[in-house]
Amino acid sequence: MCGGHSTGGKVSLMIGALHDTYQGQNVAPLYMKGTEAGKHLNNDMINILPKIKAIVADHPDLMSLTFKNPDIPNYIIDKIPVFINTGNRDTWIVRPNSSWNDWRHVTSPIRFFMDVDKRGHLEPLLSCDEAPAIVHFYKTFVYKTEDTSFFFGPHAMHGLNFAENGSANTGDGKVSYIGCSPTETISYPYGYTD
Repeated sequence: MCGGHSTGGKVSLMIGALHDTYQGQNVAPLYMKGTEAGKHLNNDMINILPKIKAIVADHPDLMSLTFKNPDIPNYIIDKIPVFINTGNRDTWIVRPNSSWNDWRHVTSPIRFFMDVDKRGHLEPLLSCDEAPAIVHFYKTFVYKTEDTSFFFGPHAMHGLNFAENGSANTGDGKVSYIGCSPTETISYPYGYTD
């Protein structure tokens, strides 16, 4: 598993792209291959990629900016489970809707986006109320010691207040929580599928 906050969230997403474009031991992944940043990947870094089982990006940087992402054309996350979260008051350190835009670029079968009400960029230091969701994500999709009920169903993400429609960072101004798996999809408000 791999997770990080802010720029660490960006790095986690980059590791997700490295994981999903992995081409074998001692072979540079497609993502960052031939870039200045990719030149610094050594075989130890490359060979550990298959051991990473999930990505958490907590209030991440916007990955569609060339100065944040060294290889946008090969930035592909289409296999590894991903959980991206933010808060509707996170508008001054990272650009508004950065997390949603990052989530829209992820096509993994298991992926989640969450915009929590009244939480800013420093939520991990100030309230830590998003942490249980991250722990449940790892327990469910990495360790497989929990079922998916924390994420799907009438009590999804119990204990967290989602941002309302139109709040800063809600996806397309409409959705503050969406979860996808091969067998289940949920959103808040319910019924969002775009």
